[in-house]
Amino acid sequence: MIACLAGMTGCGAATVPQIQGAGHESPWAGRTVRTTGVVTATAARGFYLQDPTGDGDPATSDAVFVFTAGPARVSVGDRLEVAGTVHEFVPGGERTGNRSVTELTRPSLSLLDRGVPLPAEIVLGAAGRWPPASGIGAAADFFESIEGMRVRVTAAVAVSPLNDHGEIFVRAAGMPAAAGLNARGGLTIAEGDFNPERVQVQLGRDTLRGARPGIDVGAKLADVTGVIGYAFGNYELRITTTFAYEPSTLERERTSLVRSADKLTIASFNAGNLGPHSRGDGRHDLIVRQIAVHLCGPDILALQEIQDDDGAADSGHTAATGLMRRLIERLAAAGAPRYRYADIAPADGEDGGQPGANIRAGFLYDPSRVTLVDGSLRRIGHKGEPAFAQSRKPLLAEFRFGGRRLAVINVHLASRRGSTPLFGRVRPPIVSANAQRRETQAAIIAAEVDRIATSDAGAEIVVLGDFNDFDFSPPLRILGAAGGGLVNLVATLPERERYTYIYEGNSQALDHVLVSESLAATAEVDIVHFNAEFAVQSSDHDPVLVRLRPGNRNAGP
Repeated sequence: MIACLAGMTGCGAATVPQIQGAGHESPWAGRTVRTTGVVTATAARGFYLQDPTGDGDPATSDAVFVFTAGPARVSVGDRLEVAGTVHEFVPGGERTGNRSVTELTRPSLSLLDRGVPLPAEIVLGAAGRWPPASGIGAAADFFESIEGMRVRVTAAVAVSPLNDHGEIFVRAAGMPAAAGLNARGGLTIAEGDFNPERVQVQLGRDTLRGARPGIDVGAKLADVTGVIGYAFGNYELRITTTFAYEPSTLERERTSLVRSADKLTIASFNAGNLGPHSRGDGRHDLIVRQIAVHLCGPDILALQEIQDDDGAADSGHTAATGLMRRLIERLAAAGAPRYRYADIAPADGEDGGQPGANIRAGFLYDPSRVTLVDGSLRRIGHKGEPAFAQSRKPLLAEFRFGGRRLAVINVHLASRRGSTPLFGRVRPPIVSANAQRRETQAAIIAAEVDRIATSDAGAEIVVLGDFNDFDFSPPLRILGAAGGGLVNLVATLPERERYTYIYEGNSQALDHVLVSESLAATAEVDIVHFNAEFAVQSSDHDPVLVRLRPGNRNAGP
């Protein structure tokens, strides 16, 4: 036996399951305890200790993290007696809304044995247990009950690409309740269902060697074993050993919607902070190919997140004409139309985004097919409206096509940052103040649509861009009611196929195209999946492309 730490009160013996308790916080918090267990994994600032037999109660975890502040002098398979203070640690601090992790801090260690067999893994998959798909709360309780324990996910399939932080989200193959499973292997959200059954896998540094380019959505991982941790709002399976995987067979899509004499193609594409720096990392090469080949050179391309000519250099320069001139030349060489570019440069530092970069919305358009109406280009919400302070301003342009005028509004609403995490301690999660801001921005855009529709009863209107919100969200509902009724073409797709972006393994639609009912009657829409599902991206968004027949209200397809 070992003594408890000097000066501590309330010291007592407890098993690891007793320390963890059945809730999200330990009933022993703040007290000093003495316990035993086997080291199952080590980390930079501590190690995981698991009771080899457990208490048989599925509501209580059999493992706990022992915080040592630096590398601990222990090895996997050591059986230890540990005395320490039970502490509920909140990764990132209270402001994050993260849950707490039960830890033993300021530990005193005593080695009892070496080379002890490790406890059997909790199996997630067909041979074991399935994470609940009934709701975030139930899933959070489930993952809390195995916090720190050894876990194996069988036949894991990637539902996100590997990101720069070494994270992949996976599902266990054959999961019976994966209602959001889409045709390309990802998990699509629906109103009230954010796929809590997905599992985050956190790869160690050694694991990343040579793996990054191959892990796209649909990649098949061999059984993945690790310990369950929690950080950045998610429970995660932390592994430190190499693993085998079969690369995804998913291919980048190419649209079948091409332009014709009476059919106009328009695409919305968040270009992902496209700037001069993008030339050095291969993104210019990729985006040129995507626009020219995969989007078949649309007549009008509404771009968001275009930086100024010198990127993040805070020089006071805000024009993007040089950057876009170079892009246009490369697009023409790749077989795209010889576009013209139109934007209204923001005032320096007034539209948010990366400091110095002055991101904005802009249009590329093919002058052999459409004409930008002189004097029509203007920004909405730039005259002191608080909702657009430090936010990208929508850009309105009118184009002529086949004798018809088309009003096109290119939008990029306020970001989703600042909300509490799905697996945070607040249920349901609290959305950031930007959610209300997006509603106000949508109302201002809707008022502009109403003005256009009132002044011209036959006006044909397109509102498109990165809305940073879902098809079932208030901003999209507000805009859907504008101008006597706009139709969100993304919402006409099957529910599982509505996604332009993947966040934490959830495929979701943040980019939309809304059109007048007269245009919707013959409209066709295609979300062209060539970015979000892949580890190598020009942007983290997929574009939305539509084919319209202006002026033909009753025409067939």
